[in-house]
Amino acid sequence: MIKITLGRTEKWLVSCWLYCHLTLFCSFAHADDTLEELWLAAKLNQMPQTTTLLFLRQTDGRLLIASQDWQQWRLKRPSTPVVRHNDEDYYYLDQLQGVSYAVNEVDLSIALTADVSLFESIRLTGLSQNQAIDIQTPLGGFINYDFSTHLAREQSSTNVFLESVLFSRWGVLENQVLALNIDQATRRSIRLDTTFTQDNITKSATLRMGDTISSDLGLNGSVHLAGLQWATNFGLQPSRLTFPLPVMSGQAVLPSTVDIFVNNARSVSRHVPTGDFTIQDIPVISGKGEARMVIKDILGREQVVTLPYYATPKLLQTGLQEYAYELGVVREDYGLKNQNYGQFLASGLYRLGLSSSTTAELQIQASKEQQRLSYGGVLVWPRFGMLQALMANSWHEQYGEGYATQLAITGQLSTVNVGTNVRFATDSFSDLGRVNGGVPTKLIEQMFLSAPLPWTLGALNTSYTHQTSYSNNTSSIVQLGYHANWGKWVTFSASLSHFLEPKTQTAVQFSISTSLGRVGTANLQVQPQSHQQSVRLQRSMPAGIGWSYDLSGSFGQNQRFQAVLNAQNSVGSYKIRASQQTDTAFEVGMTGAIAVVDKNVFLSRHLNNSFAVVKVGDFANVRVYKQNQLVGKTSSHGTLLVPQLLPYQKNKLTIEGGDLPFDVNIPSIEKTVTPAFRSAVNADFAVKVTYGATLTVVSEDGEALPAGAIITKDGDSETFLVGYRGEAYLTNLKIQNMITVRWLNKTCQFQVLFEPTKDKSVPDLGQQVCKGVKS
Repeated sequence: MIKITLGRTEKWLVSCWLYCHLTLFCSFAHADDTLEELWLAAKLNQMPQTTTLLFLRQTDGRLLIASQDWQQWRLKRPSTPVVRHNDEDYYYLDQLQGVSYAVNEVDLSIALTADVSLFESIRLTGLSQNQAIDIQTPLGGFINYDFSTHLAREQSSTNVFLESVLFSRWGVLENQVLALNIDQATRRSIRLDTTFTQDNITKSATLRMGDTISSDLGLNGSVHLAGLQWATNFGLQPSRLTFPLPVMSGQAVLPSTVDIFVNNARSVSRHVPTGDFTIQDIPVISGKGEARMVIKDILGREQVVTLPYYATPKLLQTGLQEYAYELGVVREDYGLKNQNYGQFLASGLYRLGLSSSTTAELQIQASKEQQRLSYGGVLVWPRFGMLQALMANSWHEQYGEGYATQLAITGQLSTVNVGTNVRFATDSFSDLGRVNGGVPTKLIEQMFLSAPLPWTLGALNTSYTHQTSYSNNTSSIVQLGYHANWGKWVTFSASLSHFLEPKTQTAVQFSISTSLGRVGTANLQVQPQSHQQSVRLQRSMPAGIGWSYDLSGSFGQNQRFQAVLNAQNSVGSYKIRASQQTDTAFEVGMTGAIAVVDKNVFLSRHLNNSFAVVKVGDFANVRVYKQNQLVGKTSSHGTLLVPQLLPYQKNKLTIEGGDLPFDVNIPSIEKTVTPAFRSAVNADFAVKVTYGATLTVVSEDGEALPAGAIITKDGDSETFLVGYRGEAYLTNLKIQNMITVRWLNKTCQFQVLFEPTKDKSVPDLGQQVCKGVKS
């Protein structure tokens, strides 16, 4: 036996511990004996709840509610003591602040009223949620060609532009070559760009190897670079929100409908439950505006909240980064020489969204001859507009140290848009585009103002531009413009340009345009000061197969006439131009592409963007639409190349179901495809021939089987119904088919032979006798 001796303090602590635990145990035991379970139909803030809930009632009438039932109503967890019953937590209703209730003993219901502040707040978005992009890029390539011949009295030339592109799931390789004067002794070829591009959708970034253009914040200039570039590309995720959008918050006493109007047009509609709510990412147009939120509850009561905003893509979302890192050599005499490389250049650009109204910017560039540091930011004031400030410091081994600064302010006062842009540089500042001996621009000042006129009278705009260089060359110009729509068909515009420096001069121009329906549009321009008038009649090119024209003539001091006829089909575009000024000239051109995808060869129009290869079984002459615009018809192999698709975006393609025969299975006449950059995507509509036929089923006595009888073939689970007069239509037939018919607990069978028709029409197998009727 172990004997433990306790002192006075230890005895007192043990006594307190035993008293507390025995008291707690007794209290729970007593609670279990005195609590009554009560099932009640609940109403919360006048809204009936879908389930009957279990409450506990003490002998003194106090009610308790289960913790899980309390929280399923989106009510915040209270800080009141918890009572345990059957391994569940319960709260006393009369101890919950902001809660009142009344029990109806007759219909066993309880009506609770909870203060709005007790509900958990929710966050909603004003934008629709887009699913992740799944892109399947086949192996392939294409060659774009642009052939043009210019004929004049003293000179003629023939030029060819060729662009070859290879694509796969690993990336895109592009090469461009321009051949000049190929029909003359002075012929030569120039390599323009050779670039390998690889997109990383997850990181929203693009790697370019080869020829590219350097990035710029606005003061350093851009150059053609041969090397590497790793830069963000938000275009890889078109649904991603990159700049801040307005956020609005409110409170719903009862379940409500929330409508948000942006500049008096409804932009968002959401249903919200009781409590505080926040709707973020409200879609708006760029610039200044006002968002108005209308909260309407189930009783018809309304609340209205307004919010001024200013949205611009130049801002970044809080915490969002944008960058561009480049390493390579500068290509000099681009477009004139093939391989003329200059100084080595390393560059890094970085932008960061600091808040919903502020974005910081930084860029560093370094080469052997010069270095530059640029820094600045974008600041938005929702009640007015945007301010962008940039500062750049440069060091050049010839010009020394220099700096440049730029300040741009754009805003809106009521309905008036105003803005100014000022740029100043020292004579020693060196950007990438400055060459030895070049004279930099000292100061550029620009101001503009535009405003609509009342009563739909049109709009006015005015601007002022002043420029000064260190060679004392100065120019200043004031411009004033007016634009108005006269009815549905006529547009009128007028402009005045007044040159203040270096020579005072004023130019006035009036223009009137009208729509001629399917014929096209007509335009008349008049310049009174030079006694010059011009007339133009043109018709736009449709999205699919079609033609357009452009006829223009100028009369006065300088006479010039031109006629252009354009046409395009599914394999190319064609152009004929005739002009007459001091001499008569002609031009003939043709553009197109040859593409190879999955060992299939296609002729197409010029492929500037991504494209799709549509497959409609083996059916020819099926019309294909892109965004509801006719593109062309399928070939004899059932294929068609659809150009001009948007990369990394959903493109809707549709086929004309009426162009297909009756006995085909079409899962859907509409398909949405998402191609990669300058790559192909397969759009197989999975059209299959059902090998169908009609027939008439009769019994052995010649009577037609009853309508509604069920037909199955070869034990297949697919069923068909017998119509009136025993007529039926069967699909997916084989050469030999065993057919079973069931009706009113009776069955019979017959065998039928099937042979597809050469013209793909639906054959009629005639009258078939169903034998061996069994009950």
